[in-house]
Amino acid sequence: MNIPTRLDQIDRWILRISLIGAFIFLPLLIFVRVFEIYTRNIINQPSSLYNAMEREVFVVFIFLTFGAAYVSDGHVRVDVLRGRFSPRVKAWIETLGAIFLVLPLTAIVFWFGWDMVASAIKHGERSAIFFGASMRWFILATLPFGVALYAAAVLSRMTRNILYLKGAIAMPEMLK
Repeated sequence: MNIPTRLDQIDRWILRISLIGAFIFLPLLIFVRVFEIYTRNIINQPSSLYNAMEREVFVVFIFLTFGAAYVSDGHVRVDVLRGRFSPRVKAWIETLGAIFLVLPLTAIVFWFGWDMVASAIKHGERSAIFFGASMRWFILATLPFGVALYAAAVLSRMTRNILYLKGAIAMPEMLK
């Protein structure tokens, strides 16, 4: 199996995980928000528990779908400048940005994210989303897991860019 095919498999794997996360956590996020509005406005019982639940569900949702935004080219960037560059310059900028900025930052977040997970397990931290169950580690674990998905997406794109710059593959769609 050639490298571009393997990269396509990695991208599909990232998209699948993100889609599963979105199918689970986006409806849950909507439900928690609607329920919080209902309890606050209809039955006049505001609760910070629902706000905490909403924050936790939002964090899980974002970190599980972060890599998919990069794979599908849905992330934010400065297109005013990017549109003026040739595909080769775009590939160089994206590759150098990945090497010197994105990958070191994701490594740092991944490293300290696992420290947070270990601390939550050690101290038995409670989670609002599970109504006080000592499973805060689960929510915190989405940080390093989501960052690892994002790093895999960045490595996939960076590899495509390098192969393009070497002339081994045609111009990737994301550079057009």
